Amino acid sequence: MADGQAVCPSCGMAAIPGAVPAPQTQVPTPASPPQLSPDGQWMWNGTQWVPAAAPPPPPPPPAAAGYLMPGGGYPMGGAPYPGQVANSGTNGLSIASLVLGILWLWGVGSILAIVFGHVGKKQIREQGQGGNGLATAGLVLGYLGVAGAVFFILVVAGAVSTFNSEVSKNEAPQVRADMRNAATAEESFLTDNDVYTANVSDLTAEGYVKGFGTEIALSTDGNAGYCIVGSFQGEGDWYLYDSQNISLFSNSYGSLSEAEGLCSVGSSFSAPE
Repeated sequence: MADGQAVCPSCGMAAIPGAVPAPQTQVPTPASPPQLSPDGQWMWNGTQWVPAAAPPPPPPPPAAAGYLMPGGGYPMGGAPYPGQVANSGTNGLSIASLVLGILWLWGVGSILAIVFGHVGKKQIREQGQGGNGLATAGLVLGYLGVAGAVFFILVVAGAVSTFNSEVSKNEAPQVRADMRNAATAEESFLTDNDVYTANVSDLTAEGYVKGFGTEIALSTDGNAGYCIVGSFQGEGDWYLYDSQNISLFSNSYGSLSEAEGLCSVGSSFSAPE
């Protein structure tokens, strides 16, 4: 070769005068896999055996619709993802609550609608069932039905009380007349027996006849005197006849005990009859 010419070692040809030889590129040798023991629990690091690294954990399951739990985790296995509805159908108690709330059944259905509605809502929360709206409607109807039943009972009770009071007032003349007849029979009994009686049947034997619905009770003190209290069918107003005053009190009293408490003779009355 001519002097001053470089030789290309890779191609066996003379290089261009004055050219700089290209740098040689070395291809990296691929790393050999680690040497593991037959059971896979140990690894040779070139100097000694060391415990083999644990395999990486499997990737977490994909979240439903991209949902992640707070903190970046995924819902636990078996639990429904938010937005999912468990395939359990509509809760039966919620349906029963709505039906009973509509039927009312004089308040009994309303009470059952409230019970079934609350239990149904609890089951819906725990089991992921449908029917929450039905249970809510049943509860609303149930509470309205109970309020209506209470109002109905109060109205009926007031009407009955008013009716009894009116009947008592209308029958007052008869009751007062019967009490005067009983007083006459007491005086007749005293004449025959030298003592007053607290037994209504004794007055009947002396000619006392009470009208329909009249009830009287007696209290005596030997031959010192007697008291008669009376009313119509034992309801409404009560009246008092006191032999010490030899008169029938014009006032009416709201209860049997009130009338008996004003008697000045004796303290033990017979049962009204």
